[in-house]
Amino acid sequence: MTSAPAHPIGRWRLPDQIDVIEPLTDGHIIEGIVAIAANPGVAGVDAYLEPAAAALLGVGDMVLLVVRADGHVGLRAEQRHAETLSTYVALLRASPGAAP
Repeated sequence: MTSAPAHPIGRWRLPDQIDVIEPLTDGHIIEGIVAIAANPGVAGVDAYLEPAAAALLGVGDMVLLVVRADGHVGLRAEQRHAETLSTYVALLRASPGAAP
């Protein structure tokens, strides 16, 4: 897997979703977001998986991994990334005792 320098939202710059996702990464709920693609033709992601690794992990096209403020990966989304992340953050905000 090849990677890029870390940033709270990585290098992930899908224009139709970044405006929704960036405000959610305030560090209090979400520490970071990593977008990984199985296809090297996908631009603006943080890393690319080798085909064998993608198959082993069940990544068909692109996966979004969300790291919570406590350092745990709390979400793996393979489609509708912004919508899935927004729903996940709303759940965390509604149940502060369930996860930071």
